[in-house]
Amino acid sequence: MLTAIERYAKFSDEEWVEALTAPDADSRLQEYFFRTKCGNVLRYISLRIYKSNDYNSLAGELYEFLADKNWSVLRKWEGRNGASLSGYISRCATNYFLQKEIAEKKRQENEIQASTPELLEQLASLADDYDDQSEIPPVWQAYNMLNKRDQEVLRLLVIEGKRMLSVAEYLWGFINSKQDISQLSTKRIQGTISMVKQRAQLNLIEHLEKINKENSK
Repeated sequence: MLTAIERYAKFSDEEWVEALTAPDADSRLQEYFFRTKCGNVLRYISLRIYKSNDYNSLAGELYEFLADKNWSVLRKWEGRNGASLSGYISRCATNYFLQKEIAEKKRQENEIQASTPELLEQLASLADDYDDQSEIPPVWQAYNMLNKRDQEVLRLLVIEGKRMLSVAEYLWGFINSKQDISQLSTKRIQGTISMVKQRAQLNLIEHLEKINKENSK
C-alpha cells in the first residue's frame, strides 16, 4: 500500500490542482506541494528580487497568494501548450513578488520625496559641535546613527552641496572599493551614487522616526 507521500509523488499536474483546491485538502499534501513544487522558485525570488538566501520567509506569503480567492491562481492554470504547473506557478509568483517590490520601492520614493526636503534643510543648517548631548536636534541624532558611507554621501551632497562628479571618486571608496571607478561611465557613476543617496535619505528618516517614537514615550 502506498504511503501518502508516495501517492503525492505520482500526482499529475491536474491531480495537484484538484487536490489542493478541494475544500478538505490535506495539510500534509499542501506541505509536500510547497516543498517539492515551489522550493526552486522561492530560492530564485529570494536571490534575484530580495538578494537574500532566506527563502523560507517567503513561503507563507506565497501560500497566501496562491490560496487567495479559493485558489483562483491555480484554478486558472489550464496546461496549454505543454505549460507545466510548476512553470506556471513560477511565472505567477515571480510577477507577484516583483510587482510587490516595485510598489514598495515606489512607496519609499514617495516617502522620501515627502519627508526629505524639510529634513535635509534642517540637517544642512545644523552644526555637529554640541557641548550638551541632550540638546542635539533629533535630525542630527539620526544623522549620527547612519553608517559612514551614508554620512559622507549626505555630508558632501546635501550639507555641503558639492557637485556629485566632483566628489565621486572619494565617495566611491565607501560604495565599492573593489571596483575601479575609472572603468565606469559617468552615467553609471551618477546612477549608483544617486541610489546610495536615496537610500541614505531613507535611512535618515527611519532613524528619525525611531528617535521621535522613543521621545514620545
